[in-house]
Amino acid sequence: MSNAVELMLNYHQQTGHYPGALVHVEQEGRVLTRQVSGRLSGAPDAPVMAERARFRIASLTKPMVSMVVLMLVDEGRVALATPIAEILPELAGRQVHGQGKAAVQPTLEHLLTHTSGFAYAPEILPADLREQALTTGLADMAAMSRAEFLQALAGLPLVCEPGTRFLYGYSTDLLGLILERLDDAPLDEVMRKRLFVPLGMQASGFRAEPDELAAMPRAFDDDLAWHRFFNGFQAAEAKARASTDPETAPLISGGGGLISTLDDVCRFARAVANGGRSGTLQLLTPATFQAMVSNRLADTVDGPAGFIGGGWGFGLGGAVRRATGAAAVPAAPGEYTWSGVTGQSLFVDPGSGWFAVMLSSNTASRVMVRFEFRRAVSRL
Repeated sequence: MSNAVELMLNYHQQTGHYPGALVHVEQEGRVLTRQVSGRLSGAPDAPVMAERARFRIASLTKPMVSMVVLMLVDEGRVALATPIAEILPELAGRQVHGQGKAAVQPTLEHLLTHTSGFAYAPEILPADLREQALTTGLADMAAMSRAEFLQALAGLPLVCEPGTRFLYGYSTDLLGLILERLDDAPLDEVMRKRLFVPLGMQASGFRAEPDELAAMPRAFDDDLAWHRFFNGFQAAEAKARASTDPETAPLISGGGGLISTLDDVCRFARAVANGGRSGTLQLLTPATFQAMVSNRLADTVDGPAGFIGGGWGFGLGGAVRRATGAAAVPAAPGEYTWSGVTGQSLFVDPGSGWFAVMLSSNTASRVMVRFEFRRAVSRL
């Protein structure tokens, strides 16, 4: 007998939203449903979806990088209140658009909560600043070197005073660069040592060989935004493989560069559902973990409603359900979530040890599918 998740997956495949998807829902070690659905692409002769397929998980990279930053907070290497210019001096003396020097310079917590003022161009409302941002090359940041990326951001004023607005943007890419400087190693090595190896995430990384890229799940041909994202990172990887100089090689995107699998994302989600633990390994102290999954936005700051609907604030690296009441999706207070522009969704309730993961190839209708996925898993 079909359950609500299977019915939802079948509907979205039949209506052409994505060719195939993977789903895993679990509570305290008990699998509530696991679905391998559809095909790897929209081609008529495409292979069926593979349970171990590697996906570009886009912004599901962000909560993973954020957790590793919090590990360094626990180690006393850095603090949430640390101004980022202490580690990235290229970004010292930030100005605010139309206002002059920022009253408060961006801190690590501002990056973790996307209140830093470093916004993606679509998030920038002033037309003149949006046009200025679009001329910097940041739209193709996957191909930029670290120095080029920092130079481009340094040439732009902040969109707002840090801490006053939630504006989705380049904050987690900056966190990735901060990790590189603090650990004196490329981000892929930092993530492997501190998160992937401890959690057994053997299939996760920021690079893939050409034959692996060719075999990855793909969106339908008419999902142009998905293909722009995928092809941009594919070109950056080709440039990185050809580069012999790490200074000019493309930066490793802490905001959206990861490639992973369903089981690897579940290993991360399981650690969050278990309070920052994996078996006997404590990734974060209880206090730091609680800060990660608690709303950190002031009452005067709007949350990420455009991504997950009303009723949500933002913790350190992901959205957090504020309280019971009106919301676009059913969720308990304290539930933690984020998603990826390529069609990925992660929901975790640390209070009950529950999590749900969906991987698909879908940008065009991803927000609708994300909401319907969360509603469907509530009926299991």
